[in-house]
Amino acid sequence: MHRSWKATAAEECFACRRHDESVGASADLAWIEGMQPYITFLEELSKQDAAVERAYATYGPGYFYGICRDTYIHGLNKATRNNQRFGQPSQTKIFRQLARVSQTYSNTLRHDRKVLLYKAINKNPLLRWLCWRYLRLRDGGG
Repeated sequence: MHRSWKATAAEECFACRRHDESVGASADLAWIEGMQPYITFLEELSKQDAAVERAYATYGPGYFYGICRDTYIHGLNKATRNNQRFGQPSQTKIFRQLARVSQTYSNTLRHDRKVLLYKAINKNPLLRWLCWRYLRLRDGGG
């Protein structure tokens, strides 16, 4: 696999850890923005190596769909927990990166039932407030 060693080179890759105490909407969006050079790297490597091209075509769309879906749901959930809207620019970044890999998966994310549920709650001020209030009462925040 020609040039595959560069996948771990500091100039080409990045790493992050996700857990509830360290991840906020901005950290997730930084992850999405970091996907751009990674996707570019994989696209360029795919042009030079048939094995990488097959692997990327087979596994890339599903892998990036999972990341974008988790990031979107986490962002919606975190914003709702803070009684705030999840911003349109953030949503645009998520869909733009996923569409680079697969327009089909981008459309699938737009119609994902769990995403639509979280989005409906976050979009509606009354539902968002009720959810926020319930979580505060449940967690002992008054």
